[in-house]
Amino acid sequence: MLETDYAVKRRLLECARLLTDRQLDAPMALRHSLVRWNEPARMLRDSFCYLAGTGVGCTDVMYDTLEWQPSDVSYRDIVGNSAEAMITHLDGAHKAFLEFVAKVRAENIWDQEWIDDSCDQPETFAIGRVIEESLTASIACRTMLERQMVQMGFDL
Repeated sequence: MLETDYAVKRRLLECARLLTDRQLDAPMALRHSLVRWNEPARMLRDSFCYLAGTGVGCTDVMYDTLEWQPSDVSYRDIVGNSAEAMITHLDGAHKAFLEFVAKVRAENIWDQEWIDDSCDQPETFAIGRVIEESLTASIACRTMLERQMVQMGFDL
């Protein structure tokens, strides 16, 4: 499931390479909040950034809180919102996520909880729930982007 999620995200971001800045920065025809703590994307580029996981995401906060670091954290240093930057970030973040899920599986720590102090009010999450919700939110975002891209003439 993780590989399918990654492959679809990457394919969408590769399509984004073909869009102009004007197309990427046009107001979204359909706005929907995928997660309760995020404002709905205003532009297509914002949705692609969310899909690629740019910025500090819940998983990076979780890694830091649990004092776990992926073998390569260089994806965190990628700046910019071009399709190329988003693809590079996605590739690194996906590799880190796979490493983390392998650790969770090997140590059977799906139910281990951690506190996210970066929330407006600190919130407790179970590791397995974060993994599940990241996939669920990704599916919703991918579906919305696929519909938008089809409306723009892409054959997905």
